[in-house]
Order: sequence, then structure tokens, then C-alpha cells
Amino acid sequence: MILEWYWLALIGFITLFLGVFAVWKTELQGPKAGIKARMQDFAKQAVATAAKEYKVTLDYSPQSVAEIDTILEPIHRRHRNAPIPEKELSQIVLTWGAYVGTTLIKHQGGDWHVDSVTAGVNTYPILFTKTNGASENAKASTLAEAIPVIWCLKRIRHGKSESVAAKYEKATSRN
Repeated sequence: MILEWYWLALIGFITLFLGVFAVWKTELQGPKAGIKARMQDFAKQAVATAAKEYKVTLDYSPQSVAEIDTILEPIHRRHRNAPIPEKELSQIVLTWGAYVGTTLIKHQGGDWHVDSVTAGVNTYPILFTKTNGASENAKASTLAEAIPVIWCLKRIRHGKSESVAAKYEKATSRN
């Protein structure tokens, strides 16, 4: 009888441990794990949505980023008339911001991150290492950041004055 309780307690403990481990793995590490793949998936979704809903071809070229402003304009007008719920707005800016960011990385390098030192948590910046043109032996580098997800959020909230294409151009001219 005691042996049965021992095994039941052991099985219960193992089950509890595995459950806690699963929660830790998905909740605590999930947002940071696989950010590059997740953002590429969002970018692919943007390409498909642009073709289907907006009849726009996005090809990951720097010129195609201007199309994002065109796509975000009716979303801006909709948001101005009746604010879009935060959960839906987050999905929208992640999708279009991921496309812009993926295009930026393709042409300028850099890596996706989850949190930004300047903009905070869950802002999905792209970090670049830039060299400053010092002598070959003493090249100094600095870290630069671009946050296309926030660019898209500002474009939706404030309209044409917050052009995503202009921010992309500025980011690429400094890089």
C-alpha cells in the first residue's frame, strides 16, 4: 500500500515538474525564442495580404516599402474614425512592420530582437553594428537600431506625416 502511494506521488511530482517546465518554456522563453522565424512568417503574411486584399506586389525591394504607406493609409483612416482594438492593432503593426524589417535586414543586415533599450519591451527592434570609418586597425563600432513595427504604429495613429518609407530611407542612409 505504501509502495503504491510512493509511485503515485512520484508520478504526480514528475507531472507537475513537466507542466511547470512547459509553462516556463512557452511563457518565459517563447517571446524571445525564434524571433527571426516568427518575423519572417509575419512578413510572408504581409506579402500574401498585400496581394489578396490590396492588389499590391511586395517583393522585399527597398522600393516596395513605399507600398506599405499606401496600405496603411486606409487603416489609418479607419483607426481615426473608430480606434482599432489594441490586440488587432498589434497584429496589424507586427505584420507590416515585419515586412519592412525583413526588407531592411535583407538589404542592410542586422538582427531582430524582442526588446529595445530605447523603446521598451516587445517593440521588436532591428539592431545593426556600424563601423565609423576609423583606420583599419582601429575601427570603432556602434550599435544602431531601427524599429519598423513602431514606424507602422505611428503611421496608423498619425497618418502621412509618419511615413514608413521616409523612415526606411533615413535608416538606410545612416547605415
